[in-house]
Amino acid sequence: MAKRRPGPYVPLSVYYFDDPALMEAGEDAELMYVRMLAYAGRSPQNEGWIPHQVALTRLGISPRMVALTNHSLENVPENVPESVPEKRLERLQEVGLIRREGDGWQLVSWLRWNRSAEELHLDRSADRRRKQALTRESPENVPENVPESVPEKPLETVPNSRGQIREDTDKSSAKAADLAVGAASTAHQLVSDWIDTCRVRPPNRVVGQVAQLVDQLLDEGYHAGVVQRTLAAWQGKSLHPSTIPSVLHEITNGSVRRLPKQDEIDQGFTQLMERAREKDAQKGR
Repeated sequence: MAKRRPGPYVPLSVYYFDDPALMEAGEDAELMYVRMLAYAGRSPQNEGWIPHQVALTRLGISPRMVALTNHSLENVPENVPESVPEKRLERLQEVGLIRREGDGWQLVSWLRWNRSAEELHLDRSADRRRKQALTRESPENVPENVPESVPEKPLETVPNSRGQIREDTDKSSAKAADLAVGAASTAHQLVSDWIDTCRVRPPNRVVGQVAQLVDQLLDEGYHAGVVQRTLAAWQGKSLHPSTIPSVLHEITNGSVRRLPKQDEIDQGFTQLMERAREKDAQKGR
């Protein structure tokens, strides 16, 4: 039985302190880097990206102050430059451990040790499908009232009945799990094919949004070929990822005829009545 982890964690090499870049950055910068790793592990969907303000106010240790022999406040020197949070961020950037991205910082080696947002989403989707399939296949979901036309056999008259029932349940569970993994593989393949059509790989956040919507459409029962056509049409329109379901609706249903408004219906009815009265008047002549 796998040991249950007490909480979230991030991988940290046991040889990390031998990294030349960390040794060059210094101990203060090393401590900040480890704290940045821990913070990034709390939101793995951000793929190692940390807001600048968080790095300064939550991850940067207070500027170290070195007291003299008597530790009196009068003898405390000014802040050591290397201990200022901004300076430690600069050191980490200089040695190539982090880089600036927008209004935050990116841990350069995050994806070497951790799963991407797309992989995390697909794993969660596969796990959700597996659990749903197992729930549908569970014997607990069999209706309590068995029809009278179905003869009920005593359990003791069936040899190895318990083992057979368990074996059948295991087969059904395995089949459901295989279907769930296959669906996740299909979603991953569709997203990978879409990425291959792009001149430059889209940002990870866009890839994550597309992967989530593709997975939802497959969950709703749309065929993979329809979803692939949808992605191709959406790519040609240069629209936001949130419009992918609308593009699929446009492909599958085409142009939908607008229903007439109530005033248009009333106007048409009035015209029909007038024509009928005119015909009646002509017959009376």
